[in-house]
Amino acid sequence: MLHSLRYLIGDERFYRLLKQFVYPPDAKPVQQQAIPNVRFSDTDEFIRMAEAVAGQPLDWFFEAYLREAKPPVLHITRTRRYTDLVWHVSGKKPFPMPIEVFLEGKSQRVPMSDGRARIWASENLSLVVDPERWIMRGKDEFENRFARPLSEDDFVGRYVIQPGYTFEVWKSEGKLFFRAPGSFARELSPINERQFEVNAGEAEVLFEVDDRQEVNALVYKRNQSVISGTRMDFVMQDQFYRLKLPEEVLDRFVGRYRVGNAPDAADMVITREETQLLIQEGGNPAVEIFPISESVFEWKLLPAQIHFVENTDGRVMGMRIERETTTISAIKR
Repeated sequence: MLHSLRYLIGDERFYRLLKQFVYPPDAKPVQQQAIPNVRFSDTDEFIRMAEAVAGQPLDWFFEAYLREAKPPVLHITRTRRYTDLVWHVSGKKPFPMPIEVFLEGKSQRVPMSDGRARIWASENLSLVVDPERWIMRGKDEFENRFARPLSEDDFVGRYVIQPGYTFEVWKSEGKLFFRAPGSFARELSPINERQFEVNAGEAEVLFEVDDRQEVNALVYKRNQSVISGTRMDFVMQDQFYRLKLPEEVLDRFVGRYRVGNAPDAADMVITREETQLLIQEGGNPAVEIFPISESVFEWKLLPAQIHFVENTDGRVMGMRIERETTTISAIKR
């Protein structure tokens, strides 16, 4: 235990604590037979001294080591993307004990202010926890997330369709809920391990996993529409902007597009905000569309592809919206 305390408060404070405990400045010597200097102390005095020297409360430390029969246990969970460290103490007592990890040749002290920490180190990286055995603890518990079946907790999270628009999945009172952008919360009913129905079959939600059984995407199916969302922590940098078109190219598409020839036919409005192209349909909010090529864009929320039509001079004359088996044409006004 004292070895762990030394790691927690540091060498200088630890040795100062020992000196003060053995030779307290305000102690009065007690003559006892042939022993010239004897004094009596107890655990509470040592704890008070330790807290004074450390400059922080240490009740959690001594509660775990002195008031419990079993020492703390460290639970280590390895996944494809990260490693979770969680302290388990009898009686579920707090234990914000930092710990040293040796990761890819470098040592670092990991704070665990609430008794847990997440290290962004996949299972493929070399990781040694507490290499110098500073922390007194029971046998570490290891868990490989890929060795167990999926649970509903694995599906909880936010899934990005495009920037600003996400699917949300959460648990409440033991039930799994789902919400699409601009919609209401709906309960998910399981069809199989990764497939769920929404509103008694009105729609379906399928969770996709990678080769390591990590949930990385969600597919929402309703009627003929299929919309995918990437789990928030799987979104790659520039995932939605793999092709970046210059502003002068985007400006060629800006304008109003008439769908059909009827007097009350709706207009589609294309606008530009900096390097983003947006489409607005009727009274709906404008949403971003993403370039696939210099004249083809992806409308992720519909979902559909927008093909801008040019004449022989390169002037944009209209657009064609292709969605599943349906094609809608619009003329630029």
